[in-house]
Amino acid sequence: MKFEMHRYDGTRNNPKETEYLRVESDIHFDKEWIFCGKPYIHLIANKDNPMSFWEKYSIGIGIVDMDDYSIGYIYQPTEEQFFDVLHELVNWMHDLEMGLCLYDDYVDKLESGEFFPVLNCKRMEW
Repeated sequence: MKFEMHRYDGTRNNPKETEYLRVESDIHFDKEWIFCGKPYIHLIANKDNPMSFWEKYSIGIGIVDMDDYSIGYIYQPTEEQFFDVLHELVNWMHDLEMGLCLYDDYVDKLESGEFFPVLNCKRMEW
């Protein structure tokens, strides 16, 4: 698992300095040949001064490959929930990195909305 903190200086559209956390981890499937390259999970968390297309206290998490496969959610916890939700999502990423996902089960759980964690906050498809 790789953690990176990014910082951007203010711009005309967003005059405040922006910081966000980016986390990447591996995900292992029994049928990795279905994907283009090695799939991985990425998370982006914005707390105070988000980039222009993010809201405060937003956490995006998704599974992507090296081509056009991308599926995920944006979680929008309250200020009080932010670090708990972030902690749960990073733990979920770690659990997936340590195990093996059966592709057929993954697809079934995606269709039912059960693959990504259901937490006590607003969540929308990304």
